[in-house]
Amino acid sequence: DSQARLVLNVALTGPDSRNGYRYSESALREAVPLYDQKPVFLDHAPDRLKPRDRSTRDLVGNIINPRFEDGRIRSDIRVLDTESGRTFLALANTNLPGVGMSHVVVAQRSTDGSTVELIRDVVCVDAVINPATTQTFRESQDPTASSEIAHLEEQLQSAAFVECGLTQE
Repeated sequence: DSQARLVLNVALTGPDSRNGYRYSESALREAVPLYDQKPVFLDHAPDRLKPRDRSTRDLVGNIINPRFEDGRIRSDIRVLDTESGRTFLALANTNLPGVGMSHVVVAQRSTDGSTVELIRDVVCVDAVINPATTQTFRESQDPTASSEIAHLEEQLQSAAFVECGLTQE
């Protein structure tokens, strides 16, 4: 909704992380209220050990109407009329593969580290390249999406090496 500066039905996080662990359904369901009104930024904080040290220049807006649907947390995002907000709207409108949301949370994992059992706090949710638990802003239900994204990532990586005159070893 461009006039209201809202991006509707954005996938914030899913159950499986490419970082090697899984979010339990109960952890995601119980965390929904923690996402309400949290800030949205472009990219993660420069220092991953200081995720709250952020610049207002990177602020996109905030999360509204968080909900648990189809195994993931979704929300609408109220977007500011700033350079970061306009960049975010452009990214959301194109729905590029490999561009999506990545949350920064304080969580409790199982003893073996394989499962997030509880999300204690949500610091923010950031628009990033290659997020760990989502693949796009909307999360297509198309089962070929993962292989298409992997293929596009390979093409982009090869193009970047050619463009820079570098060779891949």
